[in-house]
Amino acid sequence: NVTRMSSLVGGRRHADYSKVYKEASKAKDHLGRKRLKMDEELSHVQMETMKQEATAQEKEVAAREKEIANRAIETQAGTLEQMYKDLHDELREAKEDDEEDEVLRIKEELNGIKKLRINLVSQFKTW
Repeated sequence: NVTRMSSLVGGRRHADYSKVYKEASKAKDHLGRKRLKMDEELSHVQMETMKQEATAQEKEVAAREKEIANRAIETQAGTLEQMYKDLHDELREAKEDDEEDEVLRIKEELNGIKKLRINLVSQFKTW
C-alpha cells in the first residue's frame, strides 16, 4: 500500500515535472520566435534606413550637378555680357568712323550674342 502510494506520488511528481518542462519548452520556443521576429523587424528597419540614405545621397548629387551647371551657365552669361559690351563699344566707334560694313558685321555679331543669351536663359530656367 505504501509502495502504491509512493508510486502514485512519484507518478504525480513526474507528471508535474513533465508539465513544467513542457511549459518551459513552450516559453523557450516563444522567446526564440519573438527574437527571430525582432531580428526580422530590425533587418527591415535597417534596409529602409539604407534606402533613405541612398535616396538622400542621390538628391545631394543631383543638387551638386545642378549647382555646377548653373555656375557654368552664369560664367557663360558673364562672358557673353562682356562680349556684348565690347562689341557695343566697337559699334559706336564704327558708327563714328562711318564704317558701314563694320557696323553691319558688328550688328550681326550682337544679334548672335543675343540669341546665345536667350538660349542660356532658357537652359537656366529648365534647371
